[in-house]
Amino acid sequence: MLSQWRSYTPHGKGVSLELSSDKVNELLLSSEVKLIKCVYEYEEQRKIIGGLIDEILNRFNNRIDNASYHDYIKTFYDEIYFILASIKHDAFKEEREWRLVSKLSGSFKSTELKFREGSSMISPYIEIPLLSKSYFESVRLGPSQHQNLSFSSLSMFTTNNELCRCVINSQVPYREW
Repeated sequence: MLSQWRSYTPHGKGVSLELSSDKVNELLLSSEVKLIKCVYEYEEQRKIIGGLIDEILNRFNNRIDNASYHDYIKTFYDEIYFILASIKHDAFKEEREWRLVSKLSGSFKSTELKFREGSSMISPYIEIPLLSKSYFESVRLGPSQHQNLSFSSLSMFTTNNELCRCVINSQVPYREW
């Protein structure tokens, strides 16, 4: 979609990666990453969060140990985190996004945490080692001022690095106003 190219890629430099479902399943089985479907509808979000709150309260009221509330709630951090990672404003529902989300790091000083420049802030991330190069079914080139040259160089890059079997040229026209 044109709105995706405009919002998420530098003008004339974007690509869209189609992940191999087999390789994603392999990644999910070999790491602590979860595949999460984003939830855009407010009522569905309320229902999911309400269900988790009910579960937390119910299990707290029926617990046998005398752990502090703080220690008890820590046992739900991952569930809370994954639910929060799935919630997205309904203005973005056309994206129909799925996310690969890793577990929440236990510390701000974790050696796993890396950082990259974002458009408006520094973004933390964790590298997930891929078991092979062929994670992509296809790579789609976004709109570009020099579409044919960009397609040629992207095709060479993906071929030389054995990244995918198929490079697709976007049919969305490029306009830099």
